[in-house]
Amino acid sequence: MRKIVLIIVSFVFLFSCTKEKDSITVSWENNYYPIQIGYWISYQIKEIIIDKESAVNDTSDYQIKNIIADCIEETENYKSYRVETYIRNSEKNKWQHYKNWELKHYAVSIHTIKENMEKIVLLNPVKKKDKWNGNAYNTDDEMQYELKEIKDSLINGTTKKIAQVEHSNQSNLIEKIYEFDEFAENIGLVKSVDINVQLNIDPDKTWEEKVTKGTIVYQTFLAYGNE
Repeated sequence: MRKIVLIIVSFVFLFSCTKEKDSITVSWENNYYPIQIGYWISYQIKEIIIDKESAVNDTSDYQIKNIIADCIEETENYKSYRVETYIRNSEKNKWQHYKNWELKHYAVSIHTIKENMEKIVLLNPVKKKDKWNGNAYNTDDEMQYELKEIKDSLINGTTKKIAQVEHSNQSNLIEKIYEFDEFAENIGLVKSVDINVQLNIDPDKTWEEKVTKGTIVYQTFLAYGNE
């Protein structure tokens, strides 16, 4: 396990905040999380909310698009970026601005800050079996992230290396909690699964059929590019 150092030794920055249209600048070995002003990536989201006691079983399908809009802070330890998220119901609708959040690029890690919650989402360079506390920069309980595997997968017809980072995997007779992200080389986050549900006890049913309460969110890659 590599330790996350809170005060990171100064490095010479290998790229600037300046927008470059020709290519995605990859530096500090952030191969699995490209960072460049103007870089965007879009997703299909399926969000399921279940509460059988209250007769609730709602499914929402929509799309989001994240754009690295600007470099907002630069220190000797990290660069911070404003990411703008846009939302729409489907491809037939126009993108509407939804919210902003912050992306921090350290020499050895990538952090996201959403709703004032900072999380370490990835270590640099990516190595199988690496483990770290994703909540090291916030006040929540420790959550051990683990880079479970690096595999080959087809993305838009091209074979890419995919790194899977598991956040939580707890399953028993009465609950299932399973969270993970997948990052594609030179693309970034391409898949996210967040399952947090309560189950009834029925050995003849799948866990999906046994859900009595909770939420399930699937985030799946659609496209990426530069603006």
